[in-house]
Amino acid sequence: MSRIFKPRNCIICKKPFTPINAKAAKFCSWQCKLETKFDKSGGRRACWPFLGKLLPKGYGQVSIGNGKQLEYAHRAQWMKKHGPIPPGMNVLHTCDNPPCGNDRHLFLGTQSDNMIDCLNKGRWSLSDTGRKRKSRFMKRLRKKKKWGVRDPITGQWM
Repeated sequence: MSRIFKPRNCIICKKPFTPINAKAAKFCSWQCKLETKFDKSGGRRACWPFLGKLLPKGYGQVSIGNGKQLEYAHRAQWMKKHGPIPPGMNVLHTCDNPPCGNDRHLFLGTQSDNMIDCLNKGRWSLSDTGRKRKSRFMKRLRKKKKWGVRDPITGQWM
């Protein structure tokens, strides 16, 4: 026999809702639950570190939708603020801090944009392992548009 929960108000947005299970008893949606997953004490301009368990590469992970879909926390934060992420686009950090979920530090870009950003900030060099593959990649990037970047909306080179 399934348990019936009494209607209550979400602790974040104060909207009335009827919980579907004991875990969802405090929040009306995954968006409201996500609000509690970041430390925003540093203010609007500071990084907001993820408060849950981090994956080996430093990213947080949360469940979204009906609770069965896992997503990186910074991607979920982007979706909460801006809507779905277009196909072929990544959510990148201006702060280079993987657990950060401040939407002011997040922007859309392709994998190529991510690699250019990585090179420009000195986080990757052609002397790393896989030099041949990386140098071929860099030649292709230089041919496209000499270190240009893609517009996040249209995907066109600027």
